[in-house]
Amino acid sequence: MSEAELYDDPDCLAGLVRAHKPPEPVKRSLLHEYRFDAAQESKLLPGNCLSAAPAGEKIQLEHVDRRRGLAYIKVGKNRALPSALNLIPDEQIRDQVLVSSVYDFAAQYHQNTPEPNAILDILERRSPRLLDHPGGPILQCKAV
Repeated sequence: MSEAELYDDPDCLAGLVRAHKPPEPVKRSLLHEYRFDAAQESKLLPGNCLSAAPAGEKIQLEHVDRRRGLAYIKVGKNRALPSALNLIPDEQIRDQVLVSSVYDFAAQYHQNTPEPNAILDILERRSPRLLDHPGGPILQCKAV
């Protein structure tokens, strides 16, 4: 995604530029101050997130001052940060959670007690259940 697209995505925080203030030591880490457009609508919360470029680099967002357009990022003393960043949420789900969910669904399916959901619709080749849809084709194809 481009920086403009990330700026418009409320789950992201785009256009961060490192402030000229030197990083502050915090235990065995450094706290870097970045500036961003305070008018940007973002609901990204402090915690683990990822850098959009270089893609997938883990970043610890320590604090966000939305009124002043400041973001504070904590990294180890030996880690260098770029002068500009775009942050995206770290929404990875641990493998064990996925394995457990698939196992639970398979056990319910085997016992003929699965709760209705999209996975069951796919397995049984049913049409999607859509709210306010009267039935019939979901997409209307027009001749070109």
